[in-house]
Amino acid sequence: MDLQEAVMNLPYATDIKGSLLQAEKYEKLLFKFYQHRDDERANDYLTAVVQYLILLDEPSDMVVDFLVQFERPLRKLLDKAKVGIQLPKPKKDDIKAVEMAAGNLVFGSKKKPARKPKLYSSLNYTNEYTDLTIVAGKKDFQMVFEVHIAYLTKHCLVLGQRIQERFDPQKFWGKKVLEEPDINPIALDHVLSWVYGDPFRLPNSEKDALPLVVNCVNIAVSLNLQPLIADIVEILTKTLLHRDWSLSIIPTLGFLYTKGEITPPVRIPQKRLMALVHCFWTKNQLEAFQETLKTVTVVGSDGKPVLGYAEFFQDMSVALLAIVNRCKRPNKER
Repeated sequence: MDLQEAVMNLPYATDIKGSLLQAEKYEKLLFKFYQHRDDERANDYLTAVVQYLILLDEPSDMVVDFLVQFERPLRKLLDKAKVGIQLPKPKKDDIKAVEMAAGNLVFGSKKKPARKPKLYSSLNYTNEYTDLTIVAGKKDFQMVFEVHIAYLTKHCLVLGQRIQERFDPQKFWGKKVLEEPDINPIALDHVLSWVYGDPFRLPNSEKDALPLVVNCVNIAVSLNLQPLIADIVEILTKTLLHRDWSLSIIPTLGFLYTKGEITPPVRIPQKRLMALVHCFWTKNQLEAFQETLKTVTVVGSDGKPVLGYAEFFQDMSVALLAIVNRCKRPNKER
């Protein structure tokens, strides 16, 4: 469990079960944190939120569960801020209870830990006045999202139209349930969070990041969310300058080039591709890099060349040639 996951699971103001004044104060602290979530003082505001939860006279079970479940990252946060407040010490029974809790958010196998949607901590999200429940994923792993039809219609026209077509206002009254078994729940969570005002973020783990990019782009393409696609491409390709990626990223970059529905078509800046190729060169992986390039799909299921593949191969080849020439040059010529 890391601090980022703790942030995704922060209790709402309605979860603390205190007085109205306590709930309002906590909501203001939360709002301050989300306002500064991406700047250098983010940890200071998060520390204030955690302190407030710890010092509640009669914390709710949900607050206690949160403090116990994320005891380690929260303790590190407080230690770094030099705050001498003791967190509740986790007990075996408490941990077991926490792992089995929140069944209202995630359905399916009880062996998988519950995952609270990051959507619920998005900048423009409120749990009030929701009128649509989206259930995403298959039975072994599902996530439930309580959303607002009017907001989605305004900020995602395609999704809004689909909802209106699916639920005739004259036939369906009250809250509606939309089941999407073929959509990846985690990817949909990221897409909805973006729609509700949060910036798109890549997970730290490459194993999680690359599938997430593919799934989110597929959802964004189906919903015609071109600005989100542009954000994902920019964030992913910017990491080529400083992140140590494995060869697994090559098919993902090829996927972005070959998504003909993306407007404008993806072209990654040469400086970023050269940084990626140079990383492989320093690890003596240039031959493996070239072999991996060959595995990227050239033709589609219809036997025709995949749109965008020529540009992808061309850009990669130019970057490879530039790095090879630079690295083979004598030191005096560099």
